[in-house]
Amino acid sequence: MRDYEEFPENLTLNSLYYIGNSTALNFQTLSKLHDLFLEERHFFTLEKLIKGKEIARVLYGPRDMSKNFPELNLVEIEDYLAGQSGYPSTDSSQKRVNVDQVLSWLVESKNNAKKLLNIDNAFLNLNLNEDQKVFIQTVLMPIEKSGENLFQSTLRIMVSDSDAIKRIELAKRINQIFQTATGLSKHEDSFPENKKYDSFKQRSLIPKEVEEFLLTNNEVIALIS
Repeated sequence: MRDYEEFPENLTLNSLYYIGNSTALNFQTLSKLHDLFLEERHFFTLEKLIKGKEIARVLYGPRDMSKNFPELNLVEIEDYLAGQSGYPSTDSSQKRVNVDQVLSWLVESKNNAKKLLNIDNAFLNLNLNEDQKVFIQTVLMPIEKSGENLFQSTLRIMVSDSDAIKRIELAKRINQIFQTATGLSKHEDSFPENKKYDSFKQRSLIPKEVEEFLLTNNEVIALIS
């Protein structure tokens, strides 16, 4: 049942936002996001996008997010992932990453849900070539458990390099760095790359009834900082 996923409701009412003020993505803001989406019974997504030495953070959620979270200075943007048919014809869309340029994988849940993630500097300071990309996606469903605010989470990583051999090398290196830095492992599966790409693009969630993967506010911040 590991391939069971839930998808965001009302996809046409959701948008991707660039977080202009990433310093405001702190414990207080995560608590505010938790409370809002717990009440609405929806999930949302936070992602860290790395290209060479450039870093951006984006949020995927309802189109009223900029009104509800002015402190984040949200700017609505187009998705950085293209459709499976490849690049659309417009010049702006040709900058999007497509399924033929990437490798992606699902991250296993924590062996001990009570053990906090300890993320070291190797993961925070990746050494990428100028045209290489690494995307870290956290899909987050707020829950309350034993009086604590937590997120049922789905964590994915995607790497991109136009050269197929370098792309495989990059995936192996990033997976090793991530595993060493966090203690979390890659989920081994036989799913085709296009299915994993679709799950990443659609920001799907594996519910806790299938596999519980709980993160605290501080752990979410550490993963995308």
